[in-house]
Amino acid sequence: IRDRSPSRGLGDVYKRQYRYKSYILKLKVMKLYNLAILMFLSVFVGCNDLDVPPINIVTDNDIFQDKPGVDAYMSLLYKDLPWEDFVRYQKDGSDFWSGEALTCTGDFKGNYSGTQFRWWGYTSIRNVNYLIQELPKYKDNFSEKDYNAYLGEAYLIRAYYYFGLVKLYGGVPIIKEPQDPAKMTIEELSVPRAKEQEVYDFIAEDIDESLKYLSWESPVKGRMNKGVAYALKTRAMLFAGSIAKYGTVDPSMDGILGIPSSEANRYYNLVIEAAKELEKSGRYELYKQKYPDKFANYYAIFYDETNANKEVIFAEYFHYPEKTHRYDRYFIPWQMRSPANSSSRMNPTLDLIETYDDVDGNPFVLETGPANNPIRYEDRMDLFAKAEPRLRATVIFPGDVFKNEVIDVQNGIYPTFSPNAKPKISSDFNAMYEGRPIIGKSGPGTAETTTSGFYFRKYCDETLPSANCDKMEAHPWVDLRYAEVLLNRAEALVELGGSSNVEEARGIINEIRDRAGTKAIPVDKFNLEKVRKERRCELAFERQTFWDLIRWRVADKEIANRQWRTLEVYYVHDEGKYIFLKKQRTERTYIFHPHTYYASINPDHIKTNKSLVQNPGY
Repeated sequence: IRDRSPSRGLGDVYKRQYRYKSYILKLKVMKLYNLAILMFLSVFVGCNDLDVPPINIVTDNDIFQDKPGVDAYMSLLYKDLPWEDFVRYQKDGSDFWSGEALTCTGDFKGNYSGTQFRWWGYTSIRNVNYLIQELPKYKDNFSEKDYNAYLGEAYLIRAYYYFGLVKLYGGVPIIKEPQDPAKMTIEELSVPRAKEQEVYDFIAEDIDESLKYLSWESPVKGRMNKGVAYALKTRAMLFAGSIAKYGTVDPSMDGILGIPSSEANRYYNLVIEAAKELEKSGRYELYKQKYPDKFANYYAIFYDETNANKEVIFAEYFHYPEKTHRYDRYFIPWQMRSPANSSSRMNPTLDLIETYDDVDGNPFVLETGPANNPIRYEDRMDLFAKAEPRLRATVIFPGDVFKNEVIDVQNGIYPTFSPNAKPKISSDFNAMYEGRPIIGKSGPGTAETTTSGFYFRKYCDETLPSANCDKMEAHPWVDLRYAEVLLNRAEALVELGGSSNVEEARGIINEIRDRAGTKAIPVDKFNLEKVRKERRCELAFERQTFWDLIRWRVADKEIANRQWRTLEVYYVHDEGKYIFLKKQRTERTYIFHPHTYYASINPDHIKTNKSLVQNPGY
């Protein structure tokens, strides 16, 4: 075990790490106390040599002998999960590459290089392997319930680690036991990459092994249980099925990259089986606690931490002041930014908004009219009158309300509109034209106002005072929820084909759409593309879309030479009306090369493990 800094970037402090360090400190104090007693005895009892153990080493017995020790060890394993959470949002930018959002600056424009998402979790894998190896030696120290929970969690955590690796790199070394450099040769320590299929099968084996020990109840809120195991299995096996169906086996890599297409249906069936187990448990369902208000209902999914929220399967929990994040600080509208003056680091694209359907089930294409004669609107929100409630709960529109304020997005003023007229614009929020502000309180106007015309709503806490956004954010990151499991199941059913499977999938998708506030998809219009579209709408900003584009092998088509679209809002002064202009961000062209479907392995890892081979193209 290593003593690690509790900080994980951007000032985040991890409560479990403090508990871990406190426990180690307690052990050391106890050792010093015992040593003092031994020294006293050596002076006053006799001069015989004493076999005194080192006092600055935490032994296996210190850790594995009781619950506090194992809990501390488990906290380290959970901390090392490849979370794609609030912190990762601000580091790797998958939402930019997927077209869900633009940055407020020029970040992330240019080539996707295949180096943005590196994660090489073999130190973490060694730690979990050590627990799996050593804990059985101390089995008698624990109740059967506690022992089974620890061991089940360990297998499932290892599956999480390997899924984090395989979706990045393809085949990676499979290491099931802790390596001991003192007893192993360099050749034994240098484990080659396994085939990609072997890694996915190993993940499935570990999940199945975890299910032998886990119960449906988590030992502590935020820890894993059977529900997490089945949900992760649907996600990982769906990824494997897609790689088999839409990827190719690279003949030059001897199976390290790619899965034979003949394996696709096997993986899809594993998805369906795991999803059915969750359904049979009766423990999970789509969140509908705020009905009949479907807008408030969808927004609340990510904040309701009560037992009434049966949609959340696995989440990363935060607690002020020990463990916090700064998501709101970076993404709330400009007019309610924190004292640190950060906001709007990401802005939803027009492309995302027009991915959704309207409340009648038709494509939600914003009716702005031709550029030379735009449609006039009395109120900015009139343009979005038919937006489905789920979309409005995901994105803040110009003129919508957040934290009881109208979010004032306006690009400028036309004194009189004509095709050749130029609007008055300004970077000064106080600039006026005949008594009216030229731009809105939330811009655009500065480097940290919206570049797209929209702001984030999902995961931005409307109850959090703006003054506290810099330090007090503690709402959870939802890693797995039942809606995703349903989407995974529906996709697998359609991929398998057959009228009964497709109809079952349609029922699932329409259940999600009903909760979202839009109409059902009729039989004659239902297909795989509808499933994929629904997935993108339901899981927007949840760090799924980029990986979906990767596993469907469409990223090179959707991202290559792509320029994402934005919406500009202007006030026509002499008419007292608003107009909207659709634009492309021509200065930001995104490029994705096919070889980057697999990420680049850090060359430093190849230097230390001579058996590793780099992915092609790097």
